[in-house]
Amino acid sequence: MASIQAITTVSRAILALLERARTEELGSVALSAARTADLATPPADGVALVLHRLSPRQTLRSTPPGSDPRRPGALPPLPVDLHYLVTAWGPTAERQQLLLAWVMRTLEDTPVLSAALLNRSAQVAPVFREHESVELLREPFSQEEFASLWESLRSCAQPAVPYVARTVLLDPRAPGPEAPAPRR
Repeated sequence: MASIQAITTVSRAILALLERARTEELGSVALSAARTADLATPPADGVALVLHRLSPRQTLRSTPPGSDPRRPGALPPLPVDLHYLVTAWGPTAERQQLLLAWVMRTLEDTPVLSAALLNRSAQVAPVFREHESVELLREPFSQEEFASLWESLRSCAQPAVPYVARTVLLDPRAPGPEAPAPRR
C-alpha cells in the first residue's frame, strides 16, 4: 500500500513517462500537472495533466479490520481511482492534434505503472511497495460528461482525452500532515 504521497507521485510518473518519450519531432513542449482553474490560462504550447476527480473504490473497502494475519487489527487500505483529463494546447489545431496523438500513443504503450517507475518520480521514496502497480486506462466519457466538465471549468472546450489511474491503495498507517502545535 502506498503512502499519502501516492496521488502526487502518480501524476509525476505520468509526466515523467511523457518526458522520456519526447522526440525531436515534438520540439519543446511544456508538460505540467495543472489544476482545473489553470485551464483558463493554458500553456501556449504544451500538455496539461488535470486531476479532475478522485473516487474511492468500494469493491476493496469491504475487507474487515484485522483480516490481514500479518497485521492484526489493521485497517484496510483505501482504494482510490484518479481521474485525469489530458489536454493539449498549441498555436495551431495541427499542433494540438499532434500532441494529443503522441500522449495517447505513449500512455497506451505503458498501461501499467510499476512501483519502480512510480517511485522514480516520488519526492520521498519509496511511496509504493515493490509489488504494487497502478493501471492506466482511457476512460469512457460521454459527450454530455465532456460538455458538462468544460462548462463547469468555464473555459472553451479543447481537445482532451480522459484517463483513469485505477486502484491506488492508500495505506492506513501512512502518516498525515503534522498537526500544528497548539497555541499557548
